[in-house]
Amino acid sequence: LRDLWLYEQRIRSVLTTLGITDMDLPMASLSGGMVKKVALAQVLVEDTRILLLDEPTNHLDLVTIKWLEDYLVSTDRAVFMVTHDRYFLDSVCTGIYELSNAALTRYEGNFSVYLEKKALAEEIAANTETRIESVLRKEREWLLRGPQARGTKARARVDAVHRMINREKLPEEDAFSFAVTGRRLGGKILEAENITKVYDGNPEPVISGFTYRFRKGERIGIFGNNGTGKTTLLNLLTETIPCSSGRVARGDNTVFGYFMQNPALSDTGGTVLEYISEKASVITMADGTILSASRLLERFGIIGPAQYVPLATLSGGERKRVYLVRLLMENPNFLVLDEPTNDFDIYTMSVLEDFLSSFAGCLVVVSHDRYFMDRTVESLFVLGSDGSISGFAGSCSEYLAFLSDNRKPVEPADTAKPVPVKSRSEKPKKRSFKEQKEFDFIEEEILTMEAEKDALEARLSSGESDHRVLAEISSDLTRISAEIEEKYRRWEYLSNLC
Repeated sequence: LRDLWLYEQRIRSVLTTLGITDMDLPMASLSGGMVKKVALAQVLVEDTRILLLDEPTNHLDLVTIKWLEDYLVSTDRAVFMVTHDRYFLDSVCTGIYELSNAALTRYEGNFSVYLEKKALAEEIAANTETRIESVLRKEREWLLRGPQARGTKARARVDAVHRMINREKLPEEDAFSFAVTGRRLGGKILEAENITKVYDGNPEPVISGFTYRFRKGERIGIFGNNGTGKTTLLNLLTETIPCSSGRVARGDNTVFGYFMQNPALSDTGGTVLEYISEKASVITMADGTILSASRLLERFGIIGPAQYVPLATLSGGERKRVYLVRLLMENPNFLVLDEPTNDFDIYTMSVLEDFLSSFAGCLVVVSHDRYFMDRTVESLFVLGSDGSISGFAGSCSEYLAFLSDNRKPVEPADTAKPVPVKSRSEKPKKRSFKEQKEFDFIEEEILTMEAEKDALEARLSSGESDHRVLAEISSDLTRISAEIEEKYRRWEYLSNLC
């Protein structure tokens, strides 16, 4: 029974560290990001020698991603993962496997080293190809003179020429960037006046009293933990859902391009190219050249016959790429992107980043990808758990550094240190007399503190209207939550001793 209790407390410790404090919440009521945190905790609490992670940063908020990054760097376990998060790859990985043209190639080092080595390998391959072509020009001239392949040397030379001609040529990854002639924005772009959103069954506002006037060329990222209402804010700004109070006023010339996190394609009966061409068959580039829908699809990895398959047969990631191309073909002047990098490969993200760098309209982005955010936005809306929204002038990485330097995280639980995983080969230390006495009583102390926390939460939701009393309760709740978390970490340390 004690082992079961220890296992349960370990689960509670990891979940609390990830920002999940209410253990009685039904799974069906959790957001996508919270479900991902539960699944992550389930993996981390197991005492295994290796962690297999498939896109571990998808649907996680940025603070949790930073915590996971620190955890994986410090763990003794082997980590094998698939991810498109370039900062994550750079910080965590000591080796990169590239799967390309049905071959797996290993590169020693992190993502930055991989890029350098891959560039060198491509340069060597290009030089080799140039030398082969030079040899072939001479050999073709020899073949055209009609040599008699009677001798062994002549026949071997002819065979060698044919092998060079029929050699496998690996496709080149052409660099591709594009900019379009954008629509003109008017003097009035988009105004949000004291907008608030409250959902049925939950008296607490998700967004509370937000006012902002968007200006031409603004590039804003939205930062907040899972469940703070990032997608809700986008839906309110684009008038996809109504405000509970307040108003949103769009300028006459403002044309939204809203990339939803889980887009629902309107008609999946037609082909990919038909779906794109419904909005536009060509797009005019910034330099005046015309790019067809088919050509743009090719640049996003949808090539040849794939353009003529029914939409219904595409995978989720392929549908997202098609949806993005159609969105860009509509030539909007106000782009709203909700997790645009999910399910995209790094090449596709680079193409999108290059496009956004030259995009002249307004841009609002929600993304868990710090590299993408750093390249595309210049300031942040920071969403709090109480529905408030504040601003930060700077990039995503600068804001995370600000949080770290000031030790003032968006949610206290999210910046807790990683829970250490004990190596199988590591011999546990013995508890001192003082530590043993502390360990004997720490479980009871945790239960007492959790009871105090429950009482405070009950008072907070009791309907009290005095702001001073509410502020005092909130302060006490923050304090006790931090103390409980510290107790769990201490218990974790003591329980690993013998």
